[in-house]
Amino acid sequence: MLGVLFLIVLSSVTAFLMYGKQWDVLGILPAGKRMRYFFISMLLVAVLCFSTIWIDSAIRLIRWEIKEPVDFFLLEAAARYYFIAALTEELVFRGFLLYALAEAVNAKTARIFSAICFGFYHWFSYEMFGAGIVPMMYIFIITGLAGYVWAGAFLKSGTIWLALGMHFSWNLAQALFKGKEPYGSLLFYQVSKTGLSDLSNLFLSLFTGIVPSIVMYLGLHLYFTVKKVN
Repeated sequence: MLGVLFLIVLSSVTAFLMYGKQWDVLGILPAGKRMRYFFISMLLVAVLCFSTIWIDSAIRLIRWEIKEPVDFFLLEAAARYYFIAALTEELVFRGFLLYALAEAVNAKTARIFSAICFGFYHWFSYEMFGAGIVPMMYIFIITGLAGYVWAGAFLKSGTIWLALGMHFSWNLAQALFKGKEPYGSLLFYQVSKTGLSDLSNLFLSLFTGIVPSIVMYLGLHLYFTVKKVN
């Protein structure tokens, strides 16, 4: 948490020195509109994530069972962990550096650079080195696409809270089902599933990895286009 506070203070001070009164370039202060962005994006992305898991489960014939009893203290600890992790990544990859690059060059270049860095970063966070070129490229593509969408969310909304809501919600919703360190399978565990051919598995993995980012991109594009017109 101290690291997050350091990043916020560093970004704010640097922004003040570079842009004068525009110190809150990250839109980090929890104002009403920003909080609406956060909670609405959380809700919509959670629905998107659950829909993706449902489609994947229907095709793979995965059967889930709920963990009993539900450990609410574990859920709270996991939510806190994923919030801090998402906030840290947003401050690094969609924070002041993204804003400064967009101001110095242009928004499109800044988004692409941010997405590439986010994709590369997940090779380290997922410990992908040695896993093979195909898994590494898959992780780079799906995380890079998500990074591109969330960078756009920040630049279009003028606040980090919109991208943070999407990022945090996706990670936490995934952790309710999927086993992942340090928290995973928080509410449900997999009982059984049917195996697929390598080709079917590839297409389904691409679908569940890429389509959510496409849906988020289209949703953001539609919202801000309508908002601009109005």
